[in-house]
Amino acid sequence: MKNKLEILGNCIAESINCIFVFAVMTVVLKDFVNFWPGVGVLLPFMLVPVSLYLTREYVKSAVLFFGIHFALLAVVIVLGPENPALKILYGLATGLYVIFSIYNKMNSKKATLPAFNPIVMACALFVLYGLDTIKGGGASGMLLIRYMMVYMLVYLLYYYLQKFYLFIVMNCKVTENVPVRRIFATSAGLVGVFLLLLCGMMVLLVNKELMDTLASELSSFVLGIIAFFMRFITRGVGEPRLEKEQIKEERAELIIGEAAAGMPQWLSLILDYLAMVAGIVIGILLVILIVKGIITLIKDVFGEKKTRISEKEEFYTEKVESLSREKTKKEKASKKTVYNSTPGMQARKLYFKTMQSKKPAILLSGKQPFLAATARENTRTFLDREDKDTAAAEVFFGTYEKARYGSDGCQKEELKAMKKSRDALLKN
Repeated sequence: MKNKLEILGNCIAESINCIFVFAVMTVVLKDFVNFWPGVGVLLPFMLVPVSLYLTREYVKSAVLFFGIHFALLAVVIVLGPENPALKILYGLATGLYVIFSIYNKMNSKKATLPAFNPIVMACALFVLYGLDTIKGGGASGMLLIRYMMVYMLVYLLYYYLQKFYLFIVMNCKVTENVPVRRIFATSAGLVGVFLLLLCGMMVLLVNKELMDTLASELSSFVLGIIAFFMRFITRGVGEPRLEKEQIKEERAELIIGEAAAGMPQWLSLILDYLAMVAGIVIGILLVILIVKGIITLIKDVFGEKKTRISEKEEFYTEKVESLSREKTKKEKASKKTVYNSTPGMQARKLYFKTMQSKKPAILLSGKQPFLAATARENTRTFLDREDKDTAAAEVFFGTYEKARYGSDGCQKEELKAMKKSRDALLKN
């Protein structure tokens, strides 16, 4: 839906911009050629700018792009109207559109231009209206007024489509399942009724006599200003030049003539040939540079895919703030177990301190086996290897296991018994 609205709006812009071309053709045919076939003969020309826009929009191949442009120009010239004046106007207008289309493709990321501002179009048509009043006596005045009316009405429709397109794009970014078709149907109906009422009011309120008077007065004023300035510009035209300038020119001519008379003929021929060769070389280099520049430009345009601003591009990208920081070496070090004053934690502390006293033996046997073994296995391996005091060993690792894994923990009496068993095991 969004792509269709964008394409439709661009086609409408190309079509209503063509109204200015219709106005120029109308003034030329009515006031200068005295031939008027009717507006219906001009309307098919509207297909030219629309076709060129669609070519810029969808054709990605350079060969096909230029082929369509020149083929369209050839078709308009060959199959154009039979009247010579109208055929020439069609050919010139199509040629200008083709040149503009190629230039736009090479130098702009946008495939089309927006519709002309209504004020600009009104000024341009009013200038043509004044020219028609002076040259043709107002023969094309009513048609120019109708052109402006049509332009204003269609421009309002184009403006509505542009704003509705932006509305869809913005809302689809933040909201899901927007009922685009329902909103478009409702708003388009209201806009259609408004345009019909506006068209009726414009037809009833237009006053051609007032427009003729205003155009005539303004044209006379402009012509008076031009005539006033032309008096100063043409005042010195045709008068003899100053004697000093004439004397300088005569002296320069005498010096050049004397130098040319004193130059040998063979030297003059050599200089002529050198000048001719230099001119040919410079001309060839210029042609090579121009061709190379055109080829490079075509490769730059069609060699990579251009992306225009559309609904596929995000208007913004959310940035997530991160408060994480890198830990220092001290922070990365393993944290030591913190023992509190409860009997259970003291029993666990007693076990590890006792095993720490056997560190040389643990390192000889391997630290990994020590960590993987249970307290029962470590006690029998490092404290009671020969089973001399099995009872003390059972009290020692039993109290640790109760403190570590038991739900009730151990009592102070059990902690005291564990200390006695430790002392007995360390004596062995």
